[in-house]
Amino acid sequence: MNNIIVYGNKIIELFNGMEETQQVLEITTPRLEQVAKAYEALGKFDLAVEYFGKYIPKAEKLGWKDGVTYARSKINTLGFDIELYAKTTNLEKSVYFGSKYEPKSGVYFGSNYDTDPRIGAYRWNDIKNYFPRKNSAYLTYLHWNEDIKSFDRYYKDAKANNIAIQLAWNIEDAEIDNVLKSIKNHDSYIRTTADYLKKLDIPVFLRFAGEMNIKDYCKDSNSFIEAFRYVYRIMKDTAPNVAMVWSPNDISAKGRTYDQYYPGDEYVDWIGISTYTQRYFQGKKDWGTQQDSIDSVYMTGNYANPLAKIKPIMDAYGTKKPIMISETGVGHYAKLAGEDLSPWADVQMRRLYTYGPMIYPELKGIYYFNANNDIITKYDDYSFYGNKVFNELYNDLVKGGSFVSDINGNPDFRYEKITDYSTSGLKLELSTYTVVPKILNPTVQYKLDGNVHGVRAEIPYSLALDLSAVPKGEHKLTVEVYDGNSKMGSREYTLTINDNSINLKRN
Repeated sequence: MNNIIVYGNKIIELFNGMEETQQVLEITTPRLEQVAKAYEALGKFDLAVEYFGKYIPKAEKLGWKDGVTYARSKINTLGFDIELYAKTTNLEKSVYFGSKYEPKSGVYFGSNYDTDPRIGAYRWNDIKNYFPRKNSAYLTYLHWNEDIKSFDRYYKDAKANNIAIQLAWNIEDAEIDNVLKSIKNHDSYIRTTADYLKKLDIPVFLRFAGEMNIKDYCKDSNSFIEAFRYVYRIMKDTAPNVAMVWSPNDISAKGRTYDQYYPGDEYVDWIGISTYTQRYFQGKKDWGTQQDSIDSVYMTGNYANPLAKIKPIMDAYGTKKPIMISETGVGHYAKLAGEDLSPWADVQMRRLYTYGPMIYPELKGIYYFNANNDIITKYDDYSFYGNKVFNELYNDLVKGGSFVSDINGNPDFRYEKITDYSTSGLKLELSTYTVVPKILNPTVQYKLDGNVHGVRAEIPYSLALDLSAVPKGEHKLTVEVYDGNSKMGSREYTLTINDNSINLKRN
């Protein structure tokens, strides 16, 4: 690997400053990729990211679209951060857009229960036996041309218990092109549905024609946009209790982008994302020479990370609208491999439900797909009912903290990223965000003035500090991340202790 780096860089340097002709690009561009891969193999992820970044503009000039996609996925999955966060009950600095039903701070949550054999419906008295904290909203599904009145059995219970609805109004792939292009012909059906939703008199998050960016028969983005806007106008006029959710899949089909389907800010209340975390792409363990490319692009295998999968959408839309993960699952059992993935799935769930709200304050909803069957969950079991320990983990993750049960409710606390942070009193509860590439279970070590003050092995690596006995003045707080005995990285902070206050500043 070192030889690849040394000789690759020598060849690249030979052409520095030269005109980027086709011939020059065809020599230097592959070397940049080779050097990047070598750095990755050596665990020097920051340098790998740097070289993949250099590769991209040259590959774009050569028209190497697949190579560009691969390199961008590498940058997304190999990024390695260490950041400290503090818990705070001060909600004044929360990210807030003022969208319909958006909480000032905190995260809505919920799931579907009609496929859960222990429950089989949406009855809160039955649901709470297995999921004791009241959902913010139930996750429900309406297929195009299905009569929503048949859902009375679901929605009366939601209304009685002050639970909102996330309604996925799905159109089958084979039908979607025709429906979208002739949306005005469906006016009566749309208005009948809108009338019903209005009479519910509870908040409804309407996810219309979700995952459009991966459907085979939804390549006409203009038809989608016009249809979405048409439904939006009817709901706005007829059912003002409906918030419209535009919800693509986390990774677009080849040759498509999210933005080509975006209806426009004025027609969208919330951004949604469908995102699933799987250990094996399409359930297959061995893809041979394609393994690295597949795992990198689809974020499976050693690159599985739900936060990396949603990052492109968060970056693109997280400054304009609240975002919900409108449908998600973590595969805890691989069906084709016959493999129990519980320890792996545990970490992925903690990343999603703990780190998600921590690093993305614009993330204000997560809805879990509690299902397992051979048609819609062909490769993985995502269900809570299929794994008691997984069910208990979910309950623990949503029992408080960032999650809220009531629409427009407030969380117990929010996380604030520490750059220059001050608080009264001499006690401080810290958490660390870090996802080390290819390493599932790193440990975090906290040092105060060089002395170990705590070691944590589980997300979010929280440490409660009582600094009342520490001398006043400046101190050095260091956060170190380890894989076993190997230190992967660290970050330093200046801690200033005053008479009855603390300031913590990132160096």
